[in-house]
Amino acid sequence: MIDTKFDLSVGASGVVKGLVKARSVVISGLIEGHVACDKLEILPEGRLVGDLICSEFVVEPGGKFIGQRHQLAEGGRVLSMNDVMDSKEHERLLDFAGLHEEPLDKQDYLVVEHRAKE
Repeated sequence: MIDTKFDLSVGASGVVKGLVKARSVVISGLIEGHVACDKLEILPEGRLVGDLICSEFVVEPGGKFIGQRHQLAEGGRVLSMNDVMDSKEHERLLDFAGLHEEPLDKQDYLVVEHRAKE
């Protein structure tokens, strides 16, 4: 688990597994798990496999996102990890965002892949 008030960058050879909470996140490597941030950018070789709560979201050509995305609610506040650690796995991101609805079924997960033009 990573819980920081600062920016987080995952380098090309970096791998993070678990919950991530940061101000902004830039991914060149791999994150497998839930991410909560104000801004997320997936660079050309970057991959995020998991659920995402953010205000701004960019996937550059070649980057991959497999999971669900929820936008922060108006005046959205990302809770501390301690506030949600006792929640069920699928409810953690909904709690982060202040949403109180059932998550999408696995078949409804979004797969985003951008390929650079050749």
